[in-house]
Amino acid sequence: MKISKPQSMIGLLLVMLCVAVVQANAQACDPEPEGGGESLSANIVERYTDAAISNGSTIAGYTFIKIHSRAEAQGKCYFRTRVEGVCIRTGVFWERTVNHTSVYADIVSTGLNGHYFIGNVYGMNPNGTGADWHVLDTHNSDNTGPNIAMPSYPGSYAYSITAYINTTPCEMDPDHTDTVTITLYVSSDDEEEAALVQAPRRLPDNYIRIRNGGLFGEGWRWLLNKPIV
Repeated sequence: MKISKPQSMIGLLLVMLCVAVVQANAQACDPEPEGGGESLSANIVERYTDAAISNGSTIAGYTFIKIHSRAEAQGKCYFRTRVEGVCIRTGVFWERTVNHTSVYADIVSTGLNGHYFIGNVYGMNPNGTGADWHVLDTHNSDNTGPNIAMPSYPGSYAYSITAYINTTPCEMDPDHTDTVTITLYVSSDDEEEAALVQAPRRLPDNYIRIRNGGLFGEGWRWLLNKPIV
């Protein structure tokens, strides 16, 4: 059977393409990872006084809180090229950094119940543009944090914080840290209600009242004593 010229040209081009792919694969060098490691810590404070609120604490309703976190990711990924049959680093590299942190709340209360998104924190340059840092610490000014929340209804509020990591072309896993969870309770002065939402019953002086005048001043004290149901 006679093969036409166009068909022979197409066949030749396919062969040349396959040879080029094989040669390219032979010359390519995988990027090389170096270092690594990640960590996350978190804490909660009252928004206006920065007074610490520890895990398992009972607070008055309508207390504004700040959720702080410190996430860290280390490691580099080096681009390499082949020179005389040997893969060498070119000086170009990618850094393994923290992309952002996320906070969610699992709430069991007389009002809200479920899994709620509280917010993310991203790194930020002085001019307001986004940035990825090895250390993303909401105590510093180089980010959009900390997250703000206000437990209100009697019940339990479990805040879960996770940091997500840029893994670089080397795919330096994991792509996130372990999750840190801090649980707070808003108490109720009704015994049956407290039992229903797994919150402590409010007794004299058994919960944290950080702002003596109430969250909104003396004129709004009723908000602390009469939770909205």
